[in-house]
Amino acid sequence: MPDGCTDWEDGVENWGVVFNGEEVISFVCEPIPIAFVKRRFSKDLNAIMNRFGVIHVDAEEFDAEIYRVDKTILKDVFVDVTDVVDYKCISLKDIWYATVTMPVRKD
Repeated sequence: MPDGCTDWEDGVENWGVVFNGEEVISFVCEPIPIAFVKRRFSKDLNAIMNRFGVIHVDAEEFDAEIYRVDKTILKDVFVDVTDVVDYKCISLKDIWYATVTMPVRKD
């Protein structure tokens, strides 16, 4: 990807964001080996994710509120999560938002 770059504040953020130019094409979680990948970039990115044992969720868009997450499962990894999103009807971008800077459990 000629215009590819990443944004991640190590030690502050749990997720790195992968860009192609100014477009977000992936969110990659460090504490949980999972990545959300825009489907049209999955051919390029999923081979890399597979090499590092990262589970990838391919999506047409990150804003579609079509997912459901059990908040208690997220709290098994993160000390807390935000209450400003609806976990019963959530987008991949909202999952990122809910956990990007939350402390990770060490126990």
